[in-house]
Amino acid sequence: MDETRFDDGALSDGETRGRLASVLRQLAAAIRTFGRLLRTDAVSDQASEAARRQLEATLTEQLAEAQRGQDRLADLLRDGRAVREQQPAWPLHGELLTHLTRLRAELEVERRARAREHWQRRDASRSPLLSMRLNPWRSPKG
Repeated sequence: MDETRFDDGALSDGETRGRLASVLRQLAAAIRTFGRLLRTDAVSDQASEAARRQLEATLTEQLAEAQRGQDRLADLLRDGRAVREQQPAWPLHGELLTHLTRLRAELEVERRARAREHWQRRDASRSPLLSMRLNPWRSPKG
């Protein structure tokens, strides 16, 4: 069991906790924007295309702001009291920053665009064998 707790070391500092809360709020806003982007992907008209571009710009800015906040958080964790006092909280700090980075990367506009293109190609090229897998009673010839 992991003995490290959030109230150990640098995470007991109010400024550090505030910075972490700020990064999490920024990521929550990005997740909401990402959800709206997914809904616009379901509709393919000119109005949704304009909305998609606007949402992508918003998401890009939200993720950039989250990155800046995470950089400030990393500075606080690295330079915090826990490091100066040689407390063993650094594994928790590294893991926390890794998870924040992973979440931010999953929301990136470029990654979503590549995934959307993949699914569009996949849907356009459904093979007879895939149709047979979806309906095993149907023969591959028709």
